[in-house]
Amino acid sequence: MLDMEQIKMLPGDMQTKYMTLEKLFDHPGFKFLVEWAKAQSTDQMNRELNAPTWEMVVLARGARMAYNNFVNIEDFSEREFAEIAQNALEAKYQEEQDRIEAEAE
Repeated sequence: MLDMEQIKMLPGDMQTKYMTLEKLFDHPGFKFLVEWAKAQSTDQMNRELNAPTWEMVVLARGARMAYNNFVNIEDFSEREFAEIAQNALEAKYQEEQDRIEAEAE
């Protein structure tokens, strides 16, 4: 979860999107879906390990990866928004440095 300083660094529409995602991630229904996806991922791993054909191995592996991506969406989202906030902070810092250098000349 981003702190308030990071959230403030997000561009206006991104702040709204981030807060919407935070509400979603805190919802009991979402938590239920994550637990379900974890169970499905485990099931697909077992199918992958016991698959009688290569095609079934590949199918189970792909399904497992999809379920794992869903399970980790909260972490992926947080990292993405943190990077956006960091980039905005760096741009603000660079603007300030440019302004100081321009005043010094």
